[in-house]
Amino acid sequence: MPYIHNTYIKTAFVAAFFVGAVFALSAMPYKNALAQGDGLQGYEAKYTMKLLEAKPSSNIAALNGQLDYAFTEDCDGWSTSYAFDFKYNFTNHSSGQMTTQTTTYETKDFSRYNFSITRQMAGAALDSVKGHAELSDDMLKAYYKGAAAREEIYKGDILLPSEHALKLLAQARAGKAFSSYEVFDGLEQQGTRTITSYVFPYKEDGGYAKAQHMGALNDGMKKWRVSIAYFSESTTQEASDYEMSATLYDNGVMDDIRLDYHDHIIGQELSALTMHDALHCP
Repeated sequence: MPYIHNTYIKTAFVAAFFVGAVFALSAMPYKNALAQGDGLQGYEAKYTMKLLEAKPSSNIAALNGQLDYAFTEDCDGWSTSYAFDFKYNFTNHSSGQMTTQTTTYETKDFSRYNFSITRQMAGAALDSVKGHAELSDDMLKAYYKGAAAREEIYKGDILLPSEHALKLLAQARAGKAFSSYEVFDGLEQQGTRTITSYVFPYKEDGGYAKAQHMGALNDGMKKWRVSIAYFSESTTQEASDYEMSATLYDNGVMDDIRLDYHDHIIGQELSALTMHDALHCP
């Protein structure tokens, strides 16, 4: 079913990827963190997902799932691993289940990025993507492996996922309202994408405070609301492919996430969080 492939593959990826990309950071200034590779702290998190809104044109009746995410650090780079599992029901009474397993590794000098993703639909292999990218100056070379093996070259000021995540958190801390970057993640095999971000002051309204009981997300920690839009090469400037809004905490963790696909919205809530001890590298 093309609808499942095009929309829910993106859902599984975006839900996992941006939570994973905005990993835990200490209060070290952004430039120092980039230069030294310090200030990053690993963590493990679980998120629950459910359908919040759906227009009749979406044909979606229900959706729920879970994301298990882990971020780890060594002295040379950062690793992410996340597993996503969700079930869905359509208005025509059909249903299904998708699982996604993703791993990435990015060096702290942002020069190399490895990526791998495998997706299954109802237990049967749907697709997989594996490869790596090398970034130097104003050019990125991507090497895809497997059945779709090929090389791609992209020119311009391109960020890898971790550097983009660092810039987003630095943007929030600096009180900068807007940013726009070209980012390569490789997992959707669509080249680079433009990601725009707006950061807003967090307003306490008493409506959502689920994460505040967690020690790592205490009431005294700074937090912001962020709105992020994703534009592929085929997207017009007026309309994004999809958008995400979330609460971003000062340690880099996100919660109260809304994934907006224009005809339906999926909510993602943090249900468990374990922070790792900081790594000390020479």
